[in-house]
Amino acid sequence: MSNILSSVINRYSSVIMLKNYFTVALRSLLKYKGYSAINLLGLTAGITTCVLIYLYIQHELSYDRFHEQADRIYRVDNTYLAEGVDSYPTVSSALAVGAKETIPDVEEAVRISRLGSGLNSAVVIQVEDEFYREQQVYFADPSFFQLFSFPLIEGNAVAALAEPFSAVLTEETVKKYFGRTDVVGQSFRFASDREHEYQVTGVTATSPTNSHFTFSILTSTETVASLNPDTDLASTWNNDGWYTYLLLKGQSSPNEVVAQIDALNAEHLSSQDIARKSSLTALTDIHLHSNMLNEVKPNGSMAQVYVFMAIALFVLFIAVVNYMNLATARSARRSKEVGLRKTLGAERWQLIGQFLSESVLLVLIATLVSLLLAQLLLPTFNQLAGKELALHLDQNFGLWQGLMLVVLLTGLVSGSYPALFLSGFKPAEVLKGKLAVGMNSSPWLRKGLVVFQFMVSIVLIIGAWVVYSQIDYLKNKDLGFQKEHVVVIENDNNAVTAQLSTFKRELTQHPGVLSAAASLSVPGGLRPIVPIKTDQMGEEEQVNMAAINIDFEYLQTMGIEVATGRDFDPRFTTDSTQSIIINRQAIKELNLVGEPVGQTVRINLAFPDKDYQEKRIIGVVDDINFEPLYRATAGAFFAPLLPVYNYVFVKINPQEREEALHHLENTWTAMVPDQPFTFSFLDDDLNQLYQAEEKLSTIVTYFSGLAVIIACLGLFGLASFATEQRRKEIGIRKVLGSTNVGIIRLFFKEYLQIIAIANLVAWPLAYLLTKEYMSNFVFSTQIQWFIFLVAGGLVLSIALLTVGAKAVKAAMANPVKSLRSE
Repeated sequence: MSNILSSVINRYSSVIMLKNYFTVALRSLLKYKGYSAINLLGLTAGITTCVLIYLYIQHELSYDRFHEQADRIYRVDNTYLAEGVDSYPTVSSALAVGAKETIPDVEEAVRISRLGSGLNSAVVIQVEDEFYREQQVYFADPSFFQLFSFPLIEGNAVAALAEPFSAVLTEETVKKYFGRTDVVGQSFRFASDREHEYQVTGVTATSPTNSHFTFSILTSTETVASLNPDTDLASTWNNDGWYTYLLLKGQSSPNEVVAQIDALNAEHLSSQDIARKSSLTALTDIHLHSNMLNEVKPNGSMAQVYVFMAIALFVLFIAVVNYMNLATARSARRSKEVGLRKTLGAERWQLIGQFLSESVLLVLIATLVSLLLAQLLLPTFNQLAGKELALHLDQNFGLWQGLMLVVLLTGLVSGSYPALFLSGFKPAEVLKGKLAVGMNSSPWLRKGLVVFQFMVSIVLIIGAWVVYSQIDYLKNKDLGFQKEHVVVIENDNNAVTAQLSTFKRELTQHPGVLSAAASLSVPGGLRPIVPIKTDQMGEEEQVNMAAINIDFEYLQTMGIEVATGRDFDPRFTTDSTQSIIINRQAIKELNLVGEPVGQTVRINLAFPDKDYQEKRIIGVVDDINFEPLYRATAGAFFAPLLPVYNYVFVKINPQEREEALHHLENTWTAMVPDQPFTFSFLDDDLNQLYQAEEKLSTIVTYFSGLAVIIACLGLFGLASFATEQRRKEIGIRKVLGSTNVGIIRLFFKEYLQIIAIANLVAWPLAYLLTKEYMSNFVFSTQIQWFIFLVAGGLVLSIALLTVGAKAVKAAMANPVKSLRSE
């Protein structure tokens, strides 16, 4: 009985003691309001940064994990060995069927193929008399809903894509078309296929934002067979363009499956076909670990996740360092408190508990404020990051775990050194005033922490500046063609191709339209890759090269000069059928000897057939950067190959921009009344290629500024305490003849040394990190030396301004007041 009573008393005493800790901690925080405010601001900023970046990273890591079988789904990828290192996430239409039938480890397979010619291309949907443009329209196998967990609101998942001309639409899409979701049995048409009605057989919830594959309409692959009776997708191995996903059986080895896929390709592809090497990418790895040509949509980057994670930790650590420095700097004020407590019998562990409880309480308050601030800042952060993040505090268990960890770790880490430092005071020496504390206590540790703070700030500033410089370089680099004042009209479904000559002639009637041309592809987008041979190559040799299908006016409209030879000329009838223009890289890849103009090559436009056509080189252009600048310039040739043009390019006079655009729309509407007029500016389209880098630059810039502000908050606090502790010293110096400038110089000297050391550490580290970032680009700007000086000078100026405010006040103070107590 006595043991039980003793246990209850001990527990009650512990609760009372804990309550006392937090009561005293709260009183201490309220007593020193300035100190508490500085720490609270720093910790709030750091924790808010962590919350926002945590939501971003959590979202990035969650891609495709909502699928019930995500751990067993893999995408089949191809690397075309003849093209070097270019890899694609698409394979032949027969591979899915072949893999399911012949590879024991494959339980199910599904094929997906985009309708439209490129990532941003659209198809036109007709619902009664209304027309809509959709960019996310795909063919999909009936097994689609067996692999992927996109829930159907209406319809049967097994039968939804089983029949030709059947389609599944998202909830958002059907509401746009029909105003409701119970639309199974309703129909629509594609503007490019007026003969057939497509029946809605299912409605699915709108694709989650954390999916690498999103769609608005899925139509069955059986439709392809109905539209093209001569095409058998299940037996055609030489085509491409099908995203293929395999559901592997439990405990299957992806490597073994890859070996069997390569064997299938070897069995069905001839020696003259493009050499292929297959690989499998886990569904949950696609978003962060796959950056191939022709991805379903632009993916994220694991490197960017690491950058954001480092920023969050650095900003939080700067705030923690502030707390540690300020707590030890103000130790003189609390030394007598510690001495009295020890004299009255307080144990050291009790004092440690007291000081740790203060730091935990402060971090807890900062965390609660941070949640409110994060909620307020989330819309702005979403706009910067291009996301749709939400706190969802009632559902996000991981966030609560993270916040609890932050409170405990940050509270314990930030309070550990002050607690151990203050609790170690000897009461007799403290009460006699013999203990030297404050700014002179543990100076190397404190200065080292301040150096680290400003080192991180300088690295972030340099990094943000370099990323911005690289983006500016990418946007303004001379690509070898004119991108300014060029309007790109999307020729969906080749709507105006049959009347292209008339359309261009009508456009150029307006004085604001300088010229017009057409092409199958747009700079920065995909273009066909075709085999090409020369007479010097062996029977089995070939080079796969980008084929840019253009009309005669294209080079002139795009401002591409022919370096040697001539441009296409309508006066030469053979130019439309027998002539090509190549770039300089093509000369290297084809290993042409001598003057290339006049030489002949053979091109297989009907690949995979073996019908090579002879073409004569009539001109050579410089290496034009049609690819995004992360990639090297590829060999390419220009020619009017086929009467298929997805884009019309119009060069306009910038002085008559609005009038010219109005004329373009009127001309289009008059010639193609049942197709919406859609246009963009070429330079805007090309800038979109670097949107991810631009967002990274903006976010790093904001957090760099935040890091500097937090560091300067701590510096301001340190300067305040240093000024107070050296008050009598300053008074004596002034009485002995020191000038105000001399006093201010005394303060600046110490901090000049700290910032100088921070720069010396930060510069080489920043150089290595930015050099690594630049390695992601084939074309990159030079890292200018003055960036390091300006970043260091900026941090130095801000730091000295921060310290200067207190230094000037101390220098101007009346020495009589500071010496009165002596």
